[in-house]
Amino acid sequence: MKKLFFILISLPLFFSNCQQNNPSPSASPPAPPACCTFSASGLNYNPTVLGIDMCDGSIVYTNSNGDITSIVVQFHSFCTGVDKDWIMAAGIDGQGSTIISGNTYNITGTPTGSSEIATFLFYDYNCTQSTVDTYINLPNGNGTLTFNVDFANNEIGGTFTLTGDDPLGVLPSITITCTFSNMPFQIISI
Repeated sequence: MKKLFFILISLPLFFSNCQQNNPSPSASPPAPPACCTFSASGLNYNPTVLGIDMCDGSIVYTNSNGDITSIVVQFHSFCTGVDKDWIMAAGIDGQGSTIISGNTYNITGTPTGSSEIATFLFYDYNCTQSTVDTYINLPNGNGTLTFNVDFANNEIGGTFTLTGDDPLGVLPSITITCTFSNMPFQIISI
């Protein structure tokens, strides 16, 4: 009986010792949230460099009433390693007018002092870092933009179609249509 009692007491210690020597695999930590969902014809999007998502720099500007006055979104795409593929910034400036979340803005012609301006800047590094093709849409600032601002989750989504020109006039114009969502942003009140 003493032997049986000793075995019963020893069994849990034995199995607990086995478990420590051969622990079951623990659950993997959850993957960090994706930078955002992104789609643009002809552009690969890889926001990760050295294991870090480069989702920063997008800003929603508001006035003292909390109205949106300007929006800028930025996308950084990398090749392998730390080589840049491209960087793109797009936005809308109300020039004193309020920007309404979810509204589509079709901006054409030369902007006046009170009409909205679409902004677009595209740097194409071609994964080489030795040459950079630059495209901008100023001074005209034409394009179609829709931004959906989610203040509760600090995320922005939307779509835009913007055309950029080579400021030197050497390269042909490019037009990029982009759809994105879940992009984190910073609020700046002015």
